[in-house]
Amino acid sequence: MIYGGEEITLSKGETVKDILNRIDDDKNYFYILQLPRCGDNRIKIGKSKKIHKRFSEYANLFYGSVVYVLKLVVFPNKNIGDNAKKPAEIFESMMKSKLKKVQGKTNVLGSEIQTEWYDYKYKNDVLAMYELLKNGDEDDETEKRKSQRLKIGDQIKVLWNLEKSRKKQYYSGKVLKVGKNDYTVKYDEDDSIHTHTYNVKWDFDD
Repeated sequence: MIYGGEEITLSKGETVKDILNRIDDDKNYFYILQLPRCGDNRIKIGKSKKIHKRFSEYANLFYGSVVYVLKLVVFPNKNIGDNAKKPAEIFESMMKSKLKKVQGKTNVLGSEIQTEWYDYKYKNDVLAMYELLKNGDEDDETEKRKSQRLKIGDQIKVLWNLEKSRKKQYYSGKVLKVGKNDYTVKYDEDDSIHTHTYNVKWDFDD
């Protein structure tokens, strides 16, 4: 699984109360829950390091009802990327980003916003997105997250394949344009301007 995650095998109908003796507060988890009928059967995604405490709170909050665990993944306790985020945090962010059009929540300006709560009718959409993302390409997702921070005027270095050679080399330049699928750079060495897709590896130039 992406980012070294390990999906925990669940029995059909397993609840937060059932699983308390199988989880460890020293690890980082991503989860998908289904609330009971009194909670409109809503779907909740989330991450937690204090998972035992979190699941105990849900069990107590809905005492007399059941909160089902639909998916549970334990991720390594390590930092990833420039922002030193945990894998469970990154995976949760990926899920919320991909699902924001599904739930359709908007702010006062009408723009779609991310959420961790989904109506029951979107249960299959949430689970399908999980299956799609769990075996994704880790390097590709890292590049996508990095590209979201790219701005006009940034000084970056782009990895070029050298002609008639198997070697590669970084060349520095300034970002002139940032598009949905590509970015344009004016290179310091010769003032040439080139547009690259996000498949072309780049990094911020220190």
